[in-house]
This record gives sequence, structure tokens and C-alpha cells, in this order.
Amino acid sequence: FETGIYHRDDWVVGETSWMGDHRSTGDNDACSSPLEKRVIERGDRADGFNQDWIYRCRPAGKAELAHLMTSIGDTSGYSIGAFAPIETFQNVTEVRWEVNITDLGARQFPEVKIIPVDTFDFQNLPCSVEWLPCDTDSHAELGSVGTSFFHAEPAINTGDRFVNSWDWDSEWRDTGTDPARDSITTRRTHFFRDNGDGTLTFGIEKEDGDFETVDAPGSFPDGEVKVVFADHNYTPRKDEPADITFTWHWDDISIVTGQG
Repeated sequence: FETGIYHRDDWVVGETSWMGDHRSTGDNDACSSPLEKRVIERGDRADGFNQDWIYRCRPAGKAELAHLMTSIGDTSGYSIGAFAPIETFQNVTEVRWEVNITDLGARQFPEVKIIPVDTFDFQNLPCSVEWLPCDTDSHAELGSVGTSFFHAEPAINTGDRFVNSWDWDSEWRDTGTDPARDSITTRRTHFFRDNGDGTLTFGIEKEDGDFETVDAPGSFPDGEVKVVFADHNYTPRKDEPADITFTWHWDDISIVTGQG
């Protein structure tokens, strides 16, 4: 992967350090359980900021438990940390990944973006939602598409349209009983699919193994693209408790390509 961190402001709005899941316990990414924490340092703008916000972990040193974390605190008016495979892709039909769906509040959420290579820039990643104050170009301007669980709801942004489960009678929204929302150890499978018929589908695995899905008109960008996994943070402490956690746990990423 290649990585990049973007902070909207030229000054520190909030914290210069915060706590992320999994305390480091040794070399080769050995770490504790996620309930034990590590200190994440923002670093200085002049030095390009620290890379503490993204790290790998092998709980108890076990390779089969290894996964990737992103953790960004309330450190700027808007922050986006992102990672992407160094490889570029053509004719992407589906992206699949695991991430926790912990309720970390309405002001921090992960997004997966499909961005044309010629408009991709870690310092100009589009907002998940058009009206959020990223101060970067939009999906429409970049010719990209993205999917997130904004406000813990599955959503698709095609640049021309933002669709989420508020747009229909969503059992996911109405019940909110999935125990994974209160867990930092449970990861759920997600997928973002170009159906090949002018529509996109985003799905999040539910407790019963079925998927809560949202559909929107649109397609993945033509030509060569970057597949970007992003961690959005819009002053996350603003309306959340002081003991809020900031960490997303990513695993089992796959990118499916087909013949266009």
C-alpha cells in the first residue's frame, strides 16, 4: 500500500495525540488485544506529519490474526487518512473488504473510493458527502465514486447523487440492534459492486450473514483507477464522549476485475 494523510487546517484544532486500539508489544507488528491502547502522534506539518495513524498488528504475534488499523483523532477541522494498493486497476467490477462497524459517532466513518488515476491525489480526496467541509474536490469533479457508512448507514456517492438508507424503509436504520455496533473486535464484510447495468450496489454484512444493501445509478470510472480506503474525521469529539475511540480495523481486502 501507499498512504497519505490530509488535514484541512493549517493549525491544530484539537489534539496533537490520541489513543488508538492495540498496544504495541514487540517487533514484527506484535500487539496486544484491541482493548489495550497505543499513543498516536500527529506530528508536524513541516515534516509531512507522522505515520502513526496507520499501522499493522498481529495480536499475540499470530500471523492469522494480522490486520491493518487506521486511527485519527480530533486533530483538525477535517482529516482524511487513506491507503491504496500501489497497483492500479482497470475494469474493476467489485471491491470487497472487512472493517468493524463500531458506532464511533456521526463524525468519523470509513469510505472506499474508486478514482481515475489522472485525478488521484492523497491531498485532494473527495468528501463522502458533498456538503461536508473537506475543502477538496468532489466526486463529480474528480470523476470518481465512493461508498461509506455515513451516520452508520450504507451510502453511495456517484458525484451526481448521494444515496443512503434514509431513502427507503431500512431495517438496519430502524432497529440498530446489531451487537457489532458496540464491539471493536468484530469486523463485517463489505462490498462495492458495479453491476454492469448502469447501477452500483454497496452491501454491509449483518448479524445473520445477510447484507444490508443500497443501490444507486452509476458505474465505476472507465480506464485506469486507484482503489482507495479512507478514514474520514470531522472533529469527532465535537458531540461525542471524552473516551471515544478512533480506530478502524481493516482486513481481507480483495479487488475483482473483469473484461470491459
